[in-house]
Amino acid sequence: MKKAASNYDAKKRAPTGDVDAYLSSVPRELRTVLENLRQAIKAAAPKAEEVISYQIPTYKYHGPLVHFVARASYCSFIAVSKGLLENFKSELEDYDTSGTTIHFTAENPLPATLVKKIVKARIAENELSVKKVDMAKTKTIKPAAPVKKTSNVSDHEQVIEFMNKLDHPLKKGIEAVREIVLSANKGITEHIKWNAPSFCFNGEDRVTFNLQKNEYIMMVFHRGAKVKDRKGNSPLFKDATGLLEWVSNDRAIVKLYSIQEVNAKKDLLKKVVKQWIKLTGE
Repeated sequence: MKKAASNYDAKKRAPTGDVDAYLSSVPRELRTVLENLRQAIKAAAPKAEEVISYQIPTYKYHGPLVHFVARASYCSFIAVSKGLLENFKSELEDYDTSGTTIHFTAENPLPATLVKKIVKARIAENELSVKKVDMAKTKTIKPAAPVKKTSNVSDHEQVIEFMNKLDHPLKKGIEAVREIVLSANKGITEHIKWNAPSFCFNGEDRVTFNLQKNEYIMMVFHRGAKVKDRKGNSPLFKDATGLLEWVSNDRAIVKLYSIQEVNAKKDLLKKVVKQWIKLTGE
């Protein structure tokens, strides 16, 4: 796939207000292609909710349906279901695909008919899931399978794929915490580390999910994989939020037990993330 040159900085986070705001930040040649894609999605899924989630345009219908994202010189259409794309293999011969993602350019956009087929197939998958036997409220967690790194899939897209596959009773709360952390500082990036989403600043992991328990959401606040000497036994700073449980002088955890608690403590969590980044982001 030949990717046209562009001055667009794909790493610079797009506005998170709505899809119109997102598209306004995209170069004109890509904006037109994505607007056409958007209309095809909405035509195929009129009942889907259009939102900004994971900082990219997202469509929800009984759960995540599809996403799209603008990159520096191309666009990506994320169909969520890898198995489903196999059904369209012949129609995708002219496009690069990686996992659940289809890459395309302004010169070779995805046909609206193909987009509609994929979206309708995703609707059928999600509706089938709803009809299945109700799962017990408390269950053993099935961690998402490790996401295989490929050259065509960004760290951000890998996290999206991980979250789409994640089976956890507090998934909505995890998604909300992720949005809060990313909004705390524009320099925060994310990737998959230790089989969970991890947040970096200046290339170093600083806050990482631990999703091994189903009773709560755990966030580990640390100073990266490499041990860094720090004198004294007192905590790194005085936590005015009361959220941090210190396990060493430069390592702490936060536990949140419900989406309601996440929403209630949103501002406090954002504040403690900002403070942690400020003091450890050397």
